[in-house]
Amino acid sequence: MRKILAGMFLLICCLEPAAAPAQSSSRYASLLATKAGRDSLLNLALWEDGRVTGGGKLFDYLKSGNPLIRLRAVEVIGRIQDA
Repeated sequence: MRKILAGMFLLICCLEPAAAPAQSSSRYASLLATKAGRDSLLNLALWEDGRVTGGGKLFDYLKSGNPLIRLRAVEVIGRIQDA
């Protein structure tokens, strides 16, 4: 019985990646293509990790012209609030 279960587990593990849809690129690929975008994402990641707002600078990102930056800023604020 254990051998059957172990075999089924291995089969499922092997088939899982094939069943998953392919991801062509990150949703942030357009931001990562520019230095300004990379800097923005880096700042947001650092503030999220440190659970700080960067002296309030985090809230400036909510006014960004780029919807992905605004989305990421909202995610960071939500995660800071959860801590």
